[in-house]
Amino acid sequence: MISFDNEVNIETTDWYRVDGTFKRDQDWTNDSHHCFALHLVGDTSSLGDPSDVVFQEWLYVVNSSKENVEFNLPLLLNTQDWKCVL
Repeated sequence: MISFDNEVNIETTDWYRVDGTFKRDQDWTNDSHHCFALHLVGDTSSLGDPSDVVFQEWLYVVNSSKENVEFNLPLLLNTQDWKCVL
């Protein structure tokens, strides 16, 4: 079984606003901001054979408002398109 360790495998973590820009400190206390995204970038380099390293990007979008929100997705570092996984 392969295990994934956030402290070892996550290289960067970024937070985004609904407009696709980085969240700022004041955004966390703004009552009108009900949607945000967490972008994780990492790889599987610590999980075994270095030739089997898989680069991964994950984006978790959270919407706590009562309304549907159109979210602008950030660009992927590896120039591929986002894929929805639920």
